[in-house]
Amino acid sequence: MFHTVEWRNSKWPKHPIGKEIVKKVKSNTFWNNMHTCLKIMAPLVDVIRMVDTEEKHSMAYIYSAIEDCKLKVKTNLGDQNDDDRELWKKMERILDRRWSGMLQKPLHAAAHYLNPQYYYATLTSSDEMESNTKLKEGLLDCIAKLALDEEDESQILRDLIVYRTKAGRLGKRGAQACVKTIAPVEWWITFGSEVPALQRFVKSVIGLTSAASPCERIWSTFDNLSCF
Repeated sequence: MFHTVEWRNSKWPKHPIGKEIVKKVKSNTFWNNMHTCLKIMAPLVDVIRMVDTEEKHSMAYIYSAIEDCKLKVKTNLGDQNDDDRELWKKMERILDRRWSGMLQKPLHAAAHYLNPQYYYATLTSSDEMESNTKLKEGLLDCIAKLALDEEDESQILRDLIVYRTKAGRLGKRGAQACVKTIAPVEWWITFGSEVPALQRFVKSVIGLTSAASPCERIWSTFDNLSCF
């Protein structure tokens, strides 16, 4: 950057601020800090890209993506000394505040719970979800808000038993074999006809699209900044 014609012909090489910038950018401290920033930001950017993709309905994956993101940030920062641990605690508080305060909604919980790729992932994954109080509360709140009426809500709750116990067509070998190979919304369309109330509810939740428009506005601002 400092060897470009634009930089050399500008006022900054001889300006005190420009000299200070050169000094900082050439220091090891600056690049060590940049490395730390990348450890934190790379997993977050992966989530943003996933949210903004047109390849799949991302609503069914957001809840898990955030949890995976936190784990990746923690792993990237390491646990070798007190500074590493303190930095992770600080980042964890920030991520939890943003997730819990602005992003974590009943809709995300319901979409995660009703994604068969997660619910049927292992022999114990369904039990883990059932014991997750916040997840179940979010699911039930979402059902209460989106159900057509009280009878529809009751039927959706009864249909959840079929989902949980793999009863009927949902538990057939073909349905279980397709859990990881087709999109969640397509799985429900294909195999959920025996639980029509739940099927309709699921399609209205995990069939939603999402976007990273606020982030795109920030990126557009960055594009307008001078490269030097």
